Amino acid sequence: MTNRVIVGALPGGGRGLRVSRPGYDVTSTGLTGRQLAFDSRWPATARMFLNGTVTIGVVFPLAYYTVSFGTTFASVPPVIIIQRSTAGSDWQPVDGSRNDSWLPSGGIFEPARIYTDRIELAHPTFGGSREYCYLVMRPG
Repeated sequence: MTNRVIVGALPGGGRGLRVSRPGYDVTSTGLTGRQLAFDSRWPATARMFLNGTVTIGVVFPLAYYTVSFGTTFASVPPVIIIQRSTAGSDWQPVDGSRNDSWLPSGGIFEPARIYTDRIELAHPTFGGSREYCYLVMRPG
């Protein structure tokens, strides 16, 4: 599986957040803007609106934790979300397509829902808390 997200030390120097497009290894120093979805070192990066982290405990049945934007945009804003188990696992992208064993079904699930005024982050249903890191940019 291709590495797609880096949080921390970046290839070529500096620290920040870098996300590659599907099929490109984010650890490569030679990636172009067309191969990257986001690089916090870009001088003209999208205008950041909101960022933060939240730790969410186990709840059964499945429920969502809401992060409000405090405003309602005309369209859904670009959002980057990564998650990890608070038991010390690696950060993983939240893209809605992974199979995660911390839900009872063990199947495809929707770890985050993004709306024009909020994000809803899924509580784990067992196996310990999850920590989410999110970055919301202004749309358009």
